[in-house]
Amino acid sequence: QVLDDEKHPDGENALTSAASLYALYSPENKTLKPVGEFNEGRIILNGAHVEHWLNGQKVVEAELGSEDWNTRIANSKFKDWERFSKMPSGHIALQDHGDEVWYRNIRIKQLP
Repeated sequence: QVLDDEKHPDGENALTSAASLYALYSPENKTLKPVGEFNEGRIILNGAHVEHWLNGQKVVEAELGSEDWNTRIANSKFKDWERFSKMPSGHIALQDHGDEVWYRNIRIKQLP
């Protein structure tokens, strides 16, 4: 989740705050840079293992398809999305809800 926690209502809930794996995993040990500075994010998917790093700190770690993962999805807004997190490849989208957002230096690299 890319978000200004201080100014957006989603920032009040850890599951939907900045750096969360939206509505599934809350970030741990996140350190956000002040508004006006770029945060550095890294998402690593290696097999079923996913990690989200923010400003050099690992903030989310999960195993796709694990019992924990499936339970979280079953209890989330994604429960009726039949193919949610099941496609091995596809498109990557950057979504906004009408607020201004800036990205720079986006890179996608296939792991060996």
